[in-house]
Amino acid sequence: MQTDTSTTTASSSHSTVGNVPDSSGRSKRPKDSRRGAPPEVVLSKALSWLLRHGALKEKLAIRPDGFVKVEDVLKSSRIKSIQLPPDGRKVSLEDVKEVVQSNEKKRFELREEEGEHWIRAVQGHSLQNVSCVDVEMTRLTLDNLAILAAPHASPLGSSNGPAADAQVPGYENPGPQVYVLHGTNKAAWELIKSSGGLSRMKRQHIHLAAGRPGSGVISGMRTSSPLILHVDLVSALADGIPFLIASNGAVLTPGIEHQGQHGVLPLKYVAWVEQTKDGTQVWKRDGD
Repeated sequence: MQTDTSTTTASSSHSTVGNVPDSSGRSKRPKDSRRGAPPEVVLSKALSWLLRHGALKEKLAIRPDGFVKVEDVLKSSRIKSIQLPPDGRKVSLEDVKEVVQSNEKKRFELREEEGEHWIRAVQGHSLQNVSCVDVEMTRLTLDNLAILAAPHASPLGSSNGPAADAQVPGYENPGPQVYVLHGTNKAAWELIKSSGGLSRMKRQHIHLAAGRPGSGVISGMRTSSPLILHVDLVSALADGIPFLIASNGAVLTPGIEHQGQHGVLPLKYVAWVEQTKDGTQVWKRDGD
């Protein structure tokens, strides 16, 4: 198996072209949701915002590979404002280690270099100075799609995996196809249709998953998404659209220029849309 970059060590947005609901613009600093939230959730969300979107706003030095010194992270105003039980103590290195280890979507990577600890988000950046090459993502090609069957993805051909097209009601598999999935809601789906495709918006990539939530896939799509878009990965790759896979299994694409918009995955690559709850097909592209 050949890949363009090496892998190391995480959810899809309701993205559309043009104007989008505020709930989709996740590059904004999140509202304080600490009231009632477990402290590890508060810390995880704060780290996600800092490492994906807010490092420069917090005046943190972030490398092209996305790493930031944990020492600097702990000094940031966002992290310093978090009080942990039982006595309102400050966040420590051990707390950061625990969040990295326990995060179900494996959003973070922690490493030690010359006695200093560094942390990064493995995907989801909106910071333009962070490079997907330096973050060590793997470029997907028509020759290495078996990588989607790694432990972070569903086995190819399984009932929940990316090659499960023959088991979808109303869909006849035309041949060797692989589909990746994008979770969205009804309002965003209507915008996707009317605008002509999915957009990465302020992020560097559109987020997709190698399989359905609960199938062994840990990242790439929110479990709460009521609709699942099945993206024809083979056709998109054949047309030259780049796709990457992050170390946590999330499938990413920067999209292309389409209808005057940058960072778009055109609608023609969406093969069908189904309801998450029961698999009912609600839309299918012409010709399938």
